Amino acid sequence: MNKYLLGILGLVFLIGSVSAILSTHVTNPSEEGLKYNSKVCIEKNGELIQCSPNTLTNVGKNLIQDYLTGSQTTEVKYIALCNTTNTSGDGGGNTCAQPAVGDTVLAGEYHDCGLSRAAGTLSDQGTGNFSYAKAFTATCNSLETNVTSIFNSSTVGAAASYFAGNNFTIVTLETDDQLTVTWYIWVT
Repeated sequence: MNKYLLGILGLVFLIGSVSAILSTHVTNPSEEGLKYNSKVCIEKNGELIQCSPNTLTNVGKNLIQDYLTGSQTTEVKYIALCNTTNTSGDGGGNTCAQPAVGDTVLAGEYHDCGLSRAAGTLSDQGTGNFSYAKAFTATCNSLETNVTSIFNSSTVGAAASYFAGNNFTIVTLETDDQLTVTWYIWVT
């Protein structure tokens, strides 16, 4: 009888251990899974200003889920700019802020002077690696910018379109200056 009881206890322990391991693996994904990586590089008139990682928004995380499940197909390719030091905002009272995970819109986004939201050009960088780049040409003097964001919509303020944002060293542009923003994204 003791052997039978010990056998059942051993089996229960084994099943419980396997269940705990599987439960932990499913609810706490390891860092060996799919990983989003990105950096944004800023150039003024062909001179590199800065490359730095971005902030993936919660909307961006949901967009990744939607792309993987097939419910979203619109490219994340629209690049926008703003300036966190511009206290007057976009004329509608909206001021730009450093990108945060919970952001859903880019307040204070430029709408004129050659810095309006625009589609970047896709470039394949190898397996699981790609970039979107856009060269903005200033049409006004004394423009300052230090935030860029990327969206899957050309419409300013569109719901569920703010993928990621990046804060960079402030750049001042004069008429005909070019600011090139390149978003590098790779999956590991």
